[in-house]
Amino acid sequence: MRSVIPYLLIFSYVLTIFFIPASRLAYSATHERDGHKLKLDVAIYGGPGANRSSVARIVKLLEALNSSEALRNVSLAWSIVDLSDLKSDVFPLLYDLLIMPEGESGQKYVESFGKEGEVALKRFLALGGGYIGISAGAYAATSMILYFESLEPSYEGWGIAPNVISFITNYIGNVILVAENSPSPDLLPANITVIETNGPVMNVRGIALPLFKLSAAEKAEGNIASMLGYPMIVLDIYNGSPVLLSGPRIELSEDASIFGALLLYISSMILAPNPSVLSKRLNLAAMLLNACRQYMSSEERERGFQILTKASLKVSKGEYAEALDLLQDIIIRLRSTLRHSLSKAHEYRFLGMMIVSLLPIFFFSIMITYRLVKRYKAREVTPQT
Repeated sequence: MRSVIPYLLIFSYVLTIFFIPASRLAYSATHERDGHKLKLDVAIYGGPGANRSSVARIVKLLEALNSSEALRNVSLAWSIVDLSDLKSDVFPLLYDLLIMPEGESGQKYVESFGKEGEVALKRFLALGGGYIGISAGAYAATSMILYFESLEPSYEGWGIAPNVISFITNYIGNVILVAENSPSPDLLPANITVIETNGPVMNVRGIALPLFKLSAAEKAEGNIASMLGYPMIVLDIYNGSPVLLSGPRIELSEDASIFGALLLYISSMILAPNPSVLSKRLNLAAMLLNACRQYMSSEERERGFQILTKASLKVSKGEYAEALDLLQDIIIRLRSTLRHSLSKAHEYRFLGMMIVSLLPIFFFSIMITYRLVKRYKAREVTPQT
């Protein structure tokens, strides 16, 4: 009996630890800014392969941008998500933008995601989400990763930037970039210095747009000198959604203007008042309404359908800005409902698992107490000699 007790105690402990991460998506910290602005829900990847300091730095930049006027009419809310969150069915319903930070390597990202993660990522983009990839996050997004000198392939990426090829660099240090198609000429100078880069230089084709090209490197090390003139920050489109890639570590800059300008640029595409975007937002709102139907009264559901119908009519009339306002309002409300329901479901699940995990301890406490009482009584009835 005694030999079994330690194993069951360990089992109950593992059960408790294992089921705690189930609440990660619902409980991850979300920060919002009040005001009549377009709200952008951002997911920052913090799962396998992600660089924790890069994640922390991105959060710090988002906080700085939200407390300033740099994003103009955009308000940010964000959460740090894991791979299991990204693979969930509700992920594309809850977020507008995914930021993939610097990581162990682009190949590590690709391997850890597997086919299931890649399919989930592409589904997120197909439903209207956007993507920012930094360094390893940029490598993983491109269609092919090549060695620069030999042009031999190293590995294949997810292909969500189908018109971009990455070249492997073996340089770590400061770089100077020159604007080719600056997303915000009023916010960014023609030349910018990025503190550190160990990400790719890239080559673009088709509709992919080079935003900044490599102008100079601080040190003459590795193969960076032969890559001058190649793009290092680019924009591509996957299934109608924007994919922005940065080889340099733009999150390390003390000045948030570089990151802010790029974030504002991609936000303006995700929340653009045009028929293509509005079609995706209508579809997203309809999916959210369907996902929340069991948590809403019949009157609330009817009101939701009326708003969608009204927004659809405004799109048909060319009243795109008004349609976007209607859709953003209902999407925010439905996301709040869905998050609340997920939070409650995880609370009940966690509470149930805590009870289940404590049952073995309770059972063996009773057994041990019973044996001690039995032994005590046996001593009482033992005749004295």
